[in-house]
Parts: sequence; structure tokens; C-alpha cells
Amino acid sequence: MQNSYIQDLTACGLLQEEAWQWLQLKQDGFKDDINELQHRLPARSESTIKRYLATLKKRYQAINDGDLKEIATSYDDTFKQFNLLLLLLHTRILGDFITEVICPAKRDYVPKISIADIERFFEQKQLEEPELTKLSDSSLKKVKSSIVKIMVEASILSDRRELKILNLYPLLEVERLADKYQLTPYLKLLECKQ
Repeated sequence: MQNSYIQDLTACGLLQEEAWQWLQLKQDGFKDDINELQHRLPARSESTIKRYLATLKKRYQAINDGDLKEIATSYDDTFKQFNLLLLLLHTRILGDFITEVICPAKRDYVPKISIADIERFFEQKQLEEPELTKLSDSSLKKVKSSIVKIMVEASILSDRRELKILNLYPLLEVERLADKYQLTPYLKLLECKQ
């Protein structure tokens, strides 16, 4: 299922609001109506909506309708955590970033990461992942920015400037869904238990 090292990063973020609106559309019987989704997300262009829709369909493809409904009506933190698990499933670089940057800092009781930590991570990954060496400097900068943005949106980092590490406590609903959809390894990764 993990085809590309940076696959879902092209969508630029956790897509929390977009995913919630899309799931609400499905609940309202609209299926994948681009016009209705664009109406609900007016700041996005049609091409952006199409790209987001394709990304969300792929992320949520294995989730049954009953669980989609539960996710769509869940609390914000539950929705955010489950959305992050699905993103980790499709974007290996995020898992590597958590494993190689966030978790070691937590284990060493370092309260925040630095820009230098992020740069070291990417220097190492460029040696290991051919996909990263093919990126232009501006594309690589966007990937770095997207990772930090996702970590902040997922409440793993405090903000883009301070980069303080926050504790993530998996919610019971997320644990149940993670177990049902074989996402428990990603949940353990988020807890730095791997």
C-alpha cells in the first residue's frame, strides 16, 4: 500500500477540514460531488478540490460505511488521530520522521526539535531514498514544510517556530479502529513504542 516515500505530501497537510467536509457530504448523500465540496470549501480551486478528493478517497478506501459515519461524527481529536494514522499508512516519510527525529528526542527528554534536526534527517534520507534526490530544491523545501505542518496539525509539535514536542495520547475510539483496520503499528509509532 505504500507506493511512494512522500506520496500524500503532495496534498500538503493532514487535510482535516477537507476530510471532514467530504465525510459530511457522503453522510448527506452527495457521494463525491465536486461542486458541492467546492461550495463547502470556497477558498479551494476546482483542481485543488479534485486533488484533495482523490487523496481522501485513497486514504479512506478500506474503511467501511459504518465506521466512516462514526469517524465523521466523532470528536475532533478522534478524527484528527485517525486521519493521521491513515496518512502514516500512505506516506512513509512521516513515520520515519517520527521514528528518527521525534521519538529519540522524547526518549532523551529533549523538549523540542530544532531546524538542524530536520535538516540532518533530510540529509540522511536523501542518501537512502532515491525519490528525494530527484526533487528540486524548492520541492524538497515544500516537503520539509509539509512535514512540519502535519506534525503541528496533528498536535505532535506545538507550532512551526518553537517546535516543542507534545505528548499524544491515543483515544480509545482510535485504538479500536486502529485494531480493526490493522493500523496498530502506526499507533505504536505515534506513542514511540516501536
